[in-house]
Amino acid sequence: MKKVILNLLMISSVLFLFNSCNKDDSGTTEPDYSKDKGEFKDSRDDKIYKWVKIGTQIWMAENLAFKVDTGSWAYNNDEINIGKYGYLYEWNTAITVIPEGWHLPSDEEWTTMEEYLSLNGFSYDGIVGNTDIAKSLAANNGWGISDIIGAVGNTDFNETRNKTGFSALPGGSRNGSTGNFDTLRFCSDWWSSTTYDNEEANCRRLLYRNPYVTSNSSSKANGYSIRCIKD
Repeated sequence: MKKVILNLLMISSVLFLFNSCNKDDSGTTEPDYSKDKGEFKDSRDDKIYKWVKIGTQIWMAENLAFKVDTGSWAYNNDEINIGKYGYLYEWNTAITVIPEGWHLPSDEEWTTMEEYLSLNGFSYDGIVGNTDIAKSLAANNGWGISDIIGAVGNTDFNETRNKTGFSALPGGSRNGSTGNFDTLRFCSDWWSSTTYDNEEANCRRLLYRNPYVTSNSSSKANGYSIRCIKD
């Protein structure tokens, strides 16, 4: 009888360990990235982040909020903004602050996501091939108001709003030359890992009055948000 009880205890222990190792989200080794969305934990500070699958890519569904000693700022230096918008990072910090298993997306990876959305009917009017995809990336609220058709800040085509689950918020930016903060609630800028030259790097922008995503280059000293992509 004792032997039977011992065997049952051993089996229970094995099952417990197996289930523990396969838990997702808050406790665990590795979430199930075959799903459309989920959560993962940054082991450096135990912060939980949402992620979403767009095409074949896995993107963070919120901005990075990992604090470092230099090169990161809360908007207006007010920590109340971190929970909603994350930190703003200069580019040289951005390329080093990414959680394990993730990376700063390249310009090409941003383009891959944008092309997927365009070719799969994520434009504001659902027309395949239309590149006006910004509304499908934007959070349901928090943006400045616009009357431009299909723009992020317009309440038209509400069924397209945040269709991707990317949940972009207008977290503003920091000017690297002046130290001034600007465009909160009107704009969101994210770094790419791709450099334009020694002084500038490529980035992406969602603006409240635009129906499309802007691609340009900007001074590496500016403070922009980070969206990580899974390795």
